Amino acid sequence: MREPRPTDSTHSTFRLGTSIASLAEETERRQRYIRLARAGIMVLVILGFGTWGFWHLTDGRHSLVECVYMTVVTISTVGFNEVIPIATDELRIFTMALILFGGASVLYFLTSVAAVVVEGDLVYRVWRRRHETRLRTKRDHVLVCGLGLTGRRTFASLTRARTTAVGIDRDAERVEQLIRTNSSDVLFVVGDAFDEATLRVARIERARGLVAAFADDRDNLLLCVTARQLNPGLRVVSRLIDPANADMFDGVVSALIHPPSYGGARIANTLLRPELVAFTDALVGDESHHRHLEEIVIARDAPAAERTLGEVGLEARSGCLAVGLRLSDEERYDYHPPPEARLEAGGALLVLGSRAERRAARRMLAPGAGRRGLLGLGPSFSRQATPERETGS
Repeated sequence: MREPRPTDSTHSTFRLGTSIASLAEETERRQRYIRLARAGIMVLVILGFGTWGFWHLTDGRHSLVECVYMTVVTISTVGFNEVIPIATDELRIFTMALILFGGASVLYFLTSVAAVVVEGDLVYRVWRRRHETRLRTKRDHVLVCGLGLTGRRTFASLTRARTTAVGIDRDAERVEQLIRTNSSDVLFVVGDAFDEATLRVARIERARGLVAAFADDRDNLLLCVTARQLNPGLRVVSRLIDPANADMFDGVVSALIHPPSYGGARIANTLLRPELVAFTDALVGDESHHRHLEEIVIARDAPAAERTLGEVGLEARSGCLAVGLRLSDEERYDYHPPPEARLEAGGALLVLGSRAERRAARRMLAPGAGRRGLLGLGPSFSRQATPERETGS
């Protein structure tokens, strides 16, 4: 039986555990030392440049110590006696530039030193405020609810596919594992994923998709129904524990994934058709590979909308290969579309190409839109094999 939900959902959402607070503190401390090192290098560069400038503009008439002294006096703006007369226009211009850039670098260095000196609760507060700000500004991201082994691996796959993911779990230890296995900059919410307030904190209304990865079909179903109510256009993918419960998810989810069935099919294919598995893995792998599949939804104001594939000349103009075409009122793809196939607004084109080629294709098919449906996410985000429901085959 699930524990009672807290009444103050916003507070519980960000009431992070001690271990997570420690990770946040470590992250902030590391960032402060990086800033301090960067500021120190900047000051040294300014000192070296100023010394060389005074020595060069005075034709070496002054000693190195005098040039260094003049540089320090200038960038610190203390106004001590000038050992090098500023008698020429070149020296005046150089000195003004040195004051501007040198003063800024010294100020940056001093603030970095102060940030290292100031420790304690302020560190965590700064990190937490920055985390909340990043959450508030996110859109077109994917919520991963339930950060067990399946949820964490899904989160990692989304990250490798360069898709922004937000992890949600009420167990702070699971969130800590997520941070340790990915990076300290991951986005997460510690809270009850079944609470609407928690989902709103994760900006579900602006998300592109949601993954329900809990270990109970009833929990996953409840979460999917709640998510649909908050964002009807959300693409919802759910983990399926018992195949006998698949009918409960009809009309609620975009795809169902039964990990044992999926894993069994992959093992068999790897044994019988290893070359084919290696080829498909390269197509749906991370961005380290050269060419990828991507689904691009055809916008109504796109230059290619309502024209034929032959008229658009997609391959010649972008370098992308048109693999499949889906009409706006259909779920299935027609593969290897002929040149006379019409690119209907609201439909989608499945293209194969490099990152630059896919970017050129998006300009033709969906101008102003970000990446849509990069198929490095695995079968659950691939519509061509999902007319109604996927069971991980």
